[in-house]
Amino acid sequence: MEATVGGGEISYKDAGVNYTGGLDQFKKAASRAAWETETTLAKGRFGFEPLKRSRGGSVFLSRQILGADERHRLGLHSWSVSGHLVETLGTKSLVADAMYKLTGDPKYYRNLPQDAVAMIVNDAATGGVVPQTINMLLEVGSSNWFKDIPPSQAIIKGWRDACIDVRCVWGGGETSVLKGLLYPDVFSLSGSATGISLHDDPESFSDGSLIQEGDAIVFVMGNGIHANGLSLARAIATRPMHGWKEDIRYIFGMEVRKVLPDGYLTKMNDGRTFGEALLDPTPLYSTLVEDCLLADCELHYAVNITGHGLRKLMRPNYPFAYMVDRLPPKLPIFESMQKWGPISDKEAYETFNMGPGYALYVPPHEAERVITIAKAGGFEAYQAGNIYTCGEKRVSLPNGIEWGPHDLSI
Repeated sequence: MEATVGGGEISYKDAGVNYTGGLDQFKKAASRAAWETETTLAKGRFGFEPLKRSRGGSVFLSRQILGADERHRLGLHSWSVSGHLVETLGTKSLVADAMYKLTGDPKYYRNLPQDAVAMIVNDAATGGVVPQTINMLLEVGSSNWFKDIPPSQAIIKGWRDACIDVRCVWGGGETSVLKGLLYPDVFSLSGSATGISLHDDPESFSDGSLIQEGDAIVFVMGNGIHANGLSLARAIATRPMHGWKEDIRYIFGMEVRKVLPDGYLTKMNDGRTFGEALLDPTPLYSTLVEDCLLADCELHYAVNITGHGLRKLMRPNYPFAYMVDRLPPKLPIFESMQKWGPISDKEAYETFNMGPGYALYVPPHEAERVITIAKAGGFEAYQAGNIYTCGEKRVSLPNGIEWGPHDLSI
């Protein structure tokens, strides 16, 4: 059934996720503490040298000094830059759990491993890093979770296939039973990757110092919510109607009416259910970055549009204005969430990707070649705008939404 709106606007903060309420501050404090280990442990050890400007970015880079004979044998420059990172799927698994309970079909677990792998490799690609090995971390609340075979087998097959798709080896992993820490019927999926950067200047590519006046912003389209903002999406699926009648119902233990009476099974305008659309797998954009670098495209920066939505376009700490001239039409999943939440345009564009899941900054003369490579790899891409020098960093969208430096500090 088509749902109606009930109650006031809802935000990511209302759903329990507040980046400015301590999460980003913790990340920055952890990065500062991690930096201290460079001076005490890692400096020059076994030819290992951390690339300092990559710290705090999406992928941590280090340089390995090689001898002349070794360089010649491997066909490399005087150094080889490797990248390492850890990422997690987040709460998208809870949507799959809910759909499995509602339908009895384990197919809803099939896409989750691609989401988790995408969270890893798409971040790695922001440093030009091509993954060599990926490890999986699966945590469950009870060993009984493994007795239900179809979901666990779907996760194994999905992880294997995602590794094949991004052209790397599944190296290993860890499986933990966290009794008392997780609910017995839930699981958490995470992973890590190690790889080599194909970019000629990985450190400058990763921190944005290659960006120039006039660079083109190329949007690479996504297929839905991906793996960010799921806490807000789940809140919409279970959100109660507002009003004194619902308060009375709650007090007397009666069933409380919800904004979406059918929850995850609510139909969207395109005929698909809300839960099914939420579980569309995140595209593996890392293969596009790899193909562009192998074709010697001049890439100045890459943005994985995940948390913070389109604010993420101004992640580099340089005074540029990111002027977006063209936004894609809203996908049905975003139209539905905005209606049902309701969610304002500003909240939506700073929480979700709203269509473009990745962005590449390139010289204007490279934009068409990157778009052609993207299409050859099965991606939809287009030039969305340009970058200009500015007194302070900011993002401007054609719908009037703007953000300044105070809106993103990561």
